[in-house]
Amino acid sequence: MNDRKRDLLAGEYVLGTMDSEAREHFAAQLEQDASLQAAVEAWQRRLAGLDAGAKPVDPPAGLWDRIEAALDQAPASASPTQGALLTIHAGDGDWVSLVDGVEKKVLHVDHEAGFECYLLKLAPGARLPAHQHKMVEECIMLEGESWVGDLRLTAGDFHLALPNSSHPEIYSETGSIAYIRGAIKERTG
Repeated sequence: MNDRKRDLLAGEYVLGTMDSEAREHFAAQLEQDASLQAAVEAWQRRLAGLDAGAKPVDPPAGLWDRIEAALDQAPASASPTQGALLTIHAGDGDWVSLVDGVEKKVLHVDHEAGFECYLLKLAPGARLPAHQHKMVEECIMLEGESWVGDLRLTAGDFHLALPNSSHPEIYSETGSIAYIRGAIKERTG
């Protein structure tokens, strides 16, 4: 393994972005490789201060209940019969509030395949909490600008989250609308 790859893998390990199989393999190598241990320690030092100024924030009461309710709602026309076509006009369907300043408009739900398609609208200054993905999520920015951690997305940009990946907080300073195709949120209780 060359030095650059060793450093990149150490960074991914410290950030927690490796899938579980790669993480286990890396951890086994880490036990035996002093230079790999040094690379991990260097990344830990580099990143140690990032959360120093961040204060923990508890989500508002009822947040997850509102998110679950919004995920379960779909326009009546979003269940076409086999082979039928589906059209949702811009004025059709309802925008449902997920959290302050974040709304979702469900376009289609495929319960058999386990995915849904929807529009996600962030008002200026809105934030969506960090979250995990159990399956691939595709996002196309339609309007405005959003930030996924320190990654800036603008109209026309495509963003893909792989299974078992994590998204940091998503926010928009200017407001945005994105088309998303991803897993249906499972109901708990």
